[in-house]
Amino acid sequence: MTRKLLMWAVVLAGLCAGQGCPGTQPTEPLFDRLAVNNHLRDACKGWPDDYIKATINVIEEDRLAGFSITEELTAGIEPCETAQCLTCAAALVNQVYGQE
Repeated sequence: MTRKLLMWAVVLAGLCAGQGCPGTQPTEPLFDRLAVNNHLRDACKGWPDDYIKATINVIEEDRLAGFSITEELTAGIEPCETAQCLTCAAALVNQVYGQE
């Protein structure tokens, strides 16, 4: 009996490894709102990844401190003088606040 169970375990393990176990479906990785990604790189053209990441961290600290998305957007776009700056600021805030 034990040998038969062991054989079934080996067979099922082989099936799961080759085709995937029934009931398990590949899933997309969860979206990391605190990660630098191509969307932010496009919105913040010319910014190095470490600068984008540092800005994400500041925005997240504000979010955790209770700032609303409106307050954060206002603070982010206030110093902007170009459309590029506005686009970048909005993309950063929206991503951190889970709006993208």
